[in-house]
Amino acid sequence: MSKSTLPRLKALRDEMGKAGITAFIIPGTDPHQSEYYASHWAARTWISGFDGSAGTAVVTTNQAGLWTDSRYFLQAAQQLEDSGFELFKEGLDIGEKKLTKPAVLSILKSDDISEIELTITEGKFHQVKRMFKAIGMEVIYLKRISMGKLKLDDTLMLGDYRELTAQEIAQIGGNV
Repeated sequence: MSKSTLPRLKALRDEMGKAGITAFIIPGTDPHQSEYYASHWAARTWISGFDGSAGTAVVTTNQAGLWTDSRYFLQAAQQLEDSGFELFKEGLDIGEKKLTKPAVLSILKSDDISEIELTITEGKFHQVKRMFKAIGMEVIYLKRISMGKLKLDDTLMLGDYRELTAQEIAQIGGNV
């Protein structure tokens, strides 16, 4: 894009400061997460300059980032140049020797306390909490819903466990 996004980014941060907001999530879709949506919902494109169909922008008081998938890495790199936004395609620096692997972020609810679904392909020590801390956000509640192809049993209470079925063991590549 161009430097035309910089005044928009500054104006957003000014409004965030007035409202006491430390992070602002800007999805690349409408509230129904439609693949094709009215131009009214193109806030992510307006603020960042990135117009790919998949991606989420996050603006904090001192950093702005855009997450997208590999289909858009080249396009995003070009469109975010001089925009004030950093492209997060290779993961985040959470204090390890290597960056995290790319993650997929879906916003389920955006409010004072937002609710997201995050898909990661590795499991470093407290990785999700450290990823959000790296962008100036805090994880208040974390719930694992799957491990690989294995969907976790949502009927279990906190701290409970059960043995895996033969089918579940096969799902994760184990021998029965």
